[in-house]
Amino acid sequence: MQFFWISGHPKTEHHRRPSKFLSGSMTLKNWIFLEEYSEAGICYMLAKKNNDGPLYRWEPLASRIHGYEAAVYRQNAEKRCKILAASEPMGILPLEKPINHQDKLWIGWEARQGISPFSPNYQAPDLPRLIRDLYPLISSFEQFHYRGALVGRPDWHRLYHNDSGFYIVDPWCRPYLISPDTPLPPGLEACRTPESYFGDPHSQASDIFYLGLLIYVLLTNHLPFALEDGWPTTAILKGEIIPITHYRPELNPGINRLLNRMLSLKKYERPTALQVKLFWKDMIMRENYFATDAEKVIHLKKYRQELKNRSIRKYSIRVGLILLITTIAFISGRYMWQSFNREPQITQELIETFYHNHTSMLASSVTSGDSLFQDVIEARNQRLQLITELLGRPVIEVKNLAIKKRSPKQAVVEVHVLWWHWSGGLWRKELRQEFLYLKRNGRHWQIEKRYQHPH
Repeated sequence: MQFFWISGHPKTEHHRRPSKFLSGSMTLKNWIFLEEYSEAGICYMLAKKNNDGPLYRWEPLASRIHGYEAAVYRQNAEKRCKILAASEPMGILPLEKPINHQDKLWIGWEARQGISPFSPNYQAPDLPRLIRDLYPLISSFEQFHYRGALVGRPDWHRLYHNDSGFYIVDPWCRPYLISPDTPLPPGLEACRTPESYFGDPHSQASDIFYLGLLIYVLLTNHLPFALEDGWPTTAILKGEIIPITHYRPELNPGINRLLNRMLSLKKYERPTALQVKLFWKDMIMRENYFATDAEKVIHLKKYRQELKNRSIRKYSIRVGLILLITTIAFISGRYMWQSFNREPQITQELIETFYHNHTSMLASSVTSGDSLFQDVIEARNQRLQLITELLGRPVIEVKNLAIKKRSPKQAVVEVHVLWWHWSGGLWRKELRQEFLYLKRNGRHWQIEKRYQHPH
């Protein structure tokens, strides 16, 4: 196996340059810095503690922070280092206390050799070795929880494998550093815990979800969730997990049941880190890695039936949506059609407006001059001679009306009108009976004929 440095690139590919601390090496707060390197746009330094122990890798923060923000960051970093000081760096590399150099804060951790499992040069070992090499990572999650610390969302670009097993850099530093350019399985970077979509804070149950995702991906190199437009969000929120036996049918079915609980949609259904650790340790001690032939067949049938049920549910939902949309469209169209074709009402306002428009002095241009209102025209011309007297006096007043005949397209209305005449220097009134013939025009009535009942 070819070993890589912590970033996942071969040491021979690093671009080395003399450290800016001193030519050669320099001691800074009990650290001896050896060389400064640059790779893939990431600048880092290698250092030792007083010439003893392993090498450590130091990287600067991706952006400069000053004043209060820097003080808070340093305080939180030192607090986390203190909590995890007594833990063994098995599967999660703990961080060192930050140092200040060249107006930047630097973060350090053990520069352990390893290769990214997502690297094109990575060769995965056999299944028993994979399962054994996952134990240090699982054990570190349990140690973090035992000390009251949360692991957080892993930095998939800083996940490595060597002879001692799988390990990651403490994810606490992930937001502050530039991630290496490591190719990842499609959709992995977009995976989040279900509760995070609802604004719930990160918890130990969230750590278990990410640990289950780590185990699943490292054993299969696939995601446990189907992608929709390149995103696993829909499957995560529905709790639709692809059984790991779909990709690795030879696996112990107990692993499948454990991962289904770890990736559960509901937080309270997930096991604790200690339960996962004990299960994994027992499986390794018993070397119970593989499923029997009968178990393989059972799991295959169950998964096929689950796929069939999902297809039926999706089809039912689609058909239901189509029927619902069709029903809504039908009801809306029917309502609009009824509204448009609703028979308009014949009101006194309609009749009064009709007479007013043809008798008003300002509406002389409206009258066409035909026989329908010839008598009104003559009366209005007579009014023009008595304009002073006519001010404020109506020519016709509608006293009463009654609908005599009505059909969807036609109607006959009886109207009693009071005529006012100026005769002999006096106002004289005369009550007349008239009939109006109306014809429907869309949503309105139009008066077609007018007939005066003879005296």
